[in-house]
Amino acid sequence: NVMLTRQGRVKVFPDIPPPVDLPPEQQRRFLFNAYRDFVERSARLTPLVAVFEDLHWADEPTLLLFEHIAQIAGNLSILMIGTYRDVELDVNRPFAKTLHNLVRQKLATRMPLRRLAMTGVEAMLAAMSGHTPPPALARAIYEATEGNPFFVEEVFRHLSEETNLFDSNGAWSLGLRVDQLQVPESVRLVIGQRLERLSEETRRVLTTAAVIGRIFSLPLLEGLECARPDAALDAVEEAEQANLVVAERSGRATRYRFVHELIRQTLAETLSLPRRQRLHARVATAIEQVHAQNLESHAPALAHHLFQAGAAVDFEKTVTWLIRAATLACSTSAHEEALSHLDNALSLLEEQTGATVGDVHQLRAGVLRSVGRRSEAVAAYENALSLYDTAGEQVKFAETTIELASIYTWSFNAEQSHALNRKALQRIGGGQPALRSLLLFAEATVHSVSGDIEPALSELEEATQGRHFLTVAKLQAMVGCMEAHTLFHALDLEGAGKASMQAAQASRDARNPWTEVETAHVGIAYAIFQGRPNDAETLLRAALPLAQRVGHLGAVWCCQLFHPAVFLAHGDLEGAARSAQETNALGQTIKSPWGFVGEIGRGDVLLYSGMVDEALRCFQTAVDREPPRSAWYGFPKSAMAAALAQSGDPRALDMLMECLPALPVLGRSAAIGGWCSLGRVVQGLACLGRGGEAAALHPIAEELVATGAWSYHDLFLFRSVAGIAAACAREWTRAEEHHQTAVHQADTAPYRVAQPQAREWYAAMLLARGAPGDVERGRELLGEAMAMFGSIGMPLLAKRAAERLAILAYTGS
Repeated sequence: NVMLTRQGRVKVFPDIPPPVDLPPEQQRRFLFNAYRDFVERSARLTPLVAVFEDLHWADEPTLLLFEHIAQIAGNLSILMIGTYRDVELDVNRPFAKTLHNLVRQKLATRMPLRRLAMTGVEAMLAAMSGHTPPPALARAIYEATEGNPFFVEEVFRHLSEETNLFDSNGAWSLGLRVDQLQVPESVRLVIGQRLERLSEETRRVLTTAAVIGRIFSLPLLEGLECARPDAALDAVEEAEQANLVVAERSGRATRYRFVHELIRQTLAETLSLPRRQRLHARVATAIEQVHAQNLESHAPALAHHLFQAGAAVDFEKTVTWLIRAATLACSTSAHEEALSHLDNALSLLEEQTGATVGDVHQLRAGVLRSVGRRSEAVAAYENALSLYDTAGEQVKFAETTIELASIYTWSFNAEQSHALNRKALQRIGGGQPALRSLLLFAEATVHSVSGDIEPALSELEEATQGRHFLTVAKLQAMVGCMEAHTLFHALDLEGAGKASMQAAQASRDARNPWTEVETAHVGIAYAIFQGRPNDAETLLRAALPLAQRVGHLGAVWCCQLFHPAVFLAHGDLEGAARSAQETNALGQTIKSPWGFVGEIGRGDVLLYSGMVDEALRCFQTAVDREPPRSAWYGFPKSAMAAALAQSGDPRALDMLMECLPALPVLGRSAAIGGWCSLGRVVQGLACLGRGGEAAALHPIAEELVATGAWSYHDLFLFRSVAGIAAACAREWTRAEEHHQTAVHQADTAPYRVAQPQAREWYAAMLLARGAPGDVERGRELLGEAMAMFGSIGMPLLAKRAAERLAILAYTGS
């Protein structure tokens, strides 16, 4: 018995031997009085903290002492702490009466100690190992131990001794699952003591329940324990009273859950392997009988028990249900569960060939892609292609070709993508118009991503001719997605938006969320850059959680890429900067080869905010990271050149001249990067006063407006671009028409960052023209622009507008 004083000193209860000649009852009374007197004297001299451990095991004399001290503690400087296990407490234990008395007399306050939360388990593992554990491993241990600190410690020690916690390089293991954990001997002994208090019949029934799983339904258990009426119910009731299982309220069926996974494993491990396999086979049969009306939803459980049953069940049946279970898990984004089922299926299909094995590899590739294991996904797709090719499965061969080619395409490996598509086209020949159309859509996408817009549009037109053969929802979703990307890269925003919506609906019909999120950013961009930023924000809120759930981090990044534009539309530069930074951070995490586009978006926001040096660093990073061939070719350099021009940097003109070869050519289709570069170059030349060079771009600026697109990332309106070029060409009527339209678009969208810019450039056009009333109207527009720049927080552009007003005042015009 130990007491800790407030000053940190330890007081030990004295070892007071009772007189040996007294009867046992009087000896206990002697000790009782001696300890009571010791506590009272000590508490009067020095404040004390007295700790009483494991009161659930205490005998009656000890509890009488505890109660007595509690009654006089109010007059003493003493804090009493008693610990007990509520799971060990029943009405027949002496402490149950003591606890009732203390609570009734308000002499005690109960403080239940909850199990550790997930963060607590992570902290505990980190403290024991010296390294932060990976979330997946910490979660596996947490789910197995339910946060019981003793169990956590013992499982950690056991795994460390068995070398399951770390790989050959000393890093944390990443593949550990709850069902792979073995019960440490120390934990098994503790749990065994609790199980020994149950009747033999209850332990037997609970063992059956343990084989069913951590959660089991009473009807299923009753179906297996039908030899004696109420055998299952009696066992579950006894186990529930012993706090080994708890009831779960879910639907109409009565379900129970083992309070610890380690309890379930301890019970299951009492069976030999052959007996466990036979019992798994019986459980599978019972599942088919009990859930015959809704068997598909129980595919994961059925697949698990069939696999664990081994040779006791039909081999083909097991594989079939493993694939069904994996497909169901994929539809709910349970990627790790799906991977487990597929790995089990492959272990059974070892050294076999055929379309079924190809299906497993193809499905597994998609799951690996969702969890970011790209190289493994590529290998699985290649295995599937080889198996489909050998089996003559042309449709599956074509679909898998497109999925694999997509990985290469978005990594800017166009040559590999073209090789795959052409190989597939050769395989199908001319007798499969639907598959030929599908693969031509894929070829169009590859060309558009590479910036080869004219061949892309030509292939898209040819592919569309066979589109009516594609009646399956999955194929419709695939071609809709590819069409949306192709048209987007050609700056056909309206066509891309419509294709995106069609692809999204077909994806939902096909229950294919991967394809749905892969095209979501096109629909978001369409809404933002055609004057509907609020619609874009709604689409973003729906798309981002779905993309995160299915594990498509590339789609998450693409959607986030357009989020800063929503903030810019609201005039929220801080929100736009924060969003752009988060987007770039994600791009770096997933090593996106498209990250240079995100750098441009961040640079635009920084430039608007007046942080010129930081903006130029972003643009320079984009220039350095730009791939040699893409739909965005030239855009990073034109963005940097325009920024230099706005800040008055002497390097601007030379860089703008270098951008001219990348601009669209009159009368020819061009990629989105070329069109966006045109807007930056025209604006940059005008800022430098190079009206002649800007005027030469007027015809192509008219084609930019004719695409129907309003703007892009920075929300600087293409109508303003065309108005600037027309003014430089002294096409005053056309210029004014463009500027008036730009002001109207900026106000109605609304695009708040575009509102002052549209007015400023309209004013510049009026001042350059100098017709009656132009100066007054120009001065008015500049005043409006200055006020708007100031309210949003755009100092660089506010300064430029102020300088123009100052010139007007100085010249007296």
